[in-house]
Amino acid sequence: MNDPSAAGACDICRIHASAADASVDEHAVSAMLAPVSGARDFAALECHRGPHWIVRHHPLPAPIVGWTCLCAVRHVQGPADFHDAEADEFGRALRTVSRAIREVTGCDRVYAIAFGQGAPHLHMHLIPRFDAVEATRAWQIADWYRAVERGEHAPADPAAVANFVGSMRHILAAHPPGTTSSGIRLVRSARAVAPPRAASGPRLTAKLRADIHESAIEFVANRYQLTADQRATLAATPIRWRRGRGASAYYQRHAHGFDRPHILLRVAPGASAYWHTYRRARARYSTPPGGIELETRILAIAVLIHELTHALQHGVCGHGKRAFSEVETTENEIEFIRQHAPQAFAKLIPVVRRTRKKVRGAPPPPSGLAALRAIVLRAAGTLAGLIQPRKPAVIEPRSTRRRNRSPKPTGN
Repeated sequence: MNDPSAAGACDICRIHASAADASVDEHAVSAMLAPVSGARDFAALECHRGPHWIVRHHPLPAPIVGWTCLCAVRHVQGPADFHDAEADEFGRALRTVSRAIREVTGCDRVYAIAFGQGAPHLHMHLIPRFDAVEATRAWQIADWYRAVERGEHAPADPAAVANFVGSMRHILAAHPPGTTSSGIRLVRSARAVAPPRAASGPRLTAKLRADIHESAIEFVANRYQLTADQRATLAATPIRWRRGRGASAYYQRHAHGFDRPHILLRVAPGASAYWHTYRRARARYSTPPGGIELETRILAIAVLIHELTHALQHGVCGHGKRAFSEVETTENEIEFIRQHAPQAFAKLIPVVRRTRKKVRGAPPPPSGLAALRAIVLRAAGTLAGLIQPRKPAVIEPRSTRRRNRSPKPTGN
């Protein structure tokens, strides 16, 4: 839900706007905070503000030091109304803020509660829980909250709250909520936040296609010592360029508008993509689970080298059809990555092959001692059979019981 009229009447949205307009002195964080009376107090309690999430301590008087709210910047009632970017970041934001609260307060765990009944704007209550304090266990924390409102319990010390906010700002500045461990914010939907033009990767222009094609042809020609005519023949192999994710392949049949062998090459849309070696190939190295991140151009050249090797295996250069091998194509990919992306090559996993002993021809004759042992055992078995007395054969008498049924069907 993202109703502008509802956002205008939302208390959380007004707090976000007022805190954004207020300016906070850096030294005011460590100073004692007075009970909330205006925008400056909300700004002083703010621990982090990002494109999708705002982290703010509970207004004073607070029931507990560290009672923090993780709020959505956009007016949204709950996770059911998240767009893709918010859904991708919500789990990481919740984990990052919870870990920061546990680190600053030293609590045993962090409660995560969200109702949104009083203010229909997502704000997760992240509450530090100390096992030694029985009065704040589970749902008793709600009774503690109401007791502080009624004045029956003393609220949190404002100076301790100020110290908590300062520590949280320091931690969340280094690890913003919603980003990965490498600091990359996940954005999967164009409707969420439009990424900058450079982040979408280079366009598949004619210049980029020519660069990828020439680099791959140059590598294959040098690796197989192709002549000028063979190189020109290999370079004349048609290529159907596609921008998108998926498998590339070498086709010998009529497809994609070609009536002769051609290559279907898919180039990843982003600035980088993940490289996976062929799963069934028994090459010297393989990529780890999840693949290795490569620049889009480097990955496209490696994939095209793979398919051009298949073209050579099928004899496009006129030197005869060779054995089809995914090991050869994968080894060519790996060699190109070793030359042009050594950091990615260092992440490859060496493949340990299992050797099996092959028995060729007839087995060798047994040794003299083994032959003598076999003769002795065979003679002992024969002798034991001769010595053992044989039981007389017992002939069972025929039954004298009268048969009351014919052994053959008699019909009607």
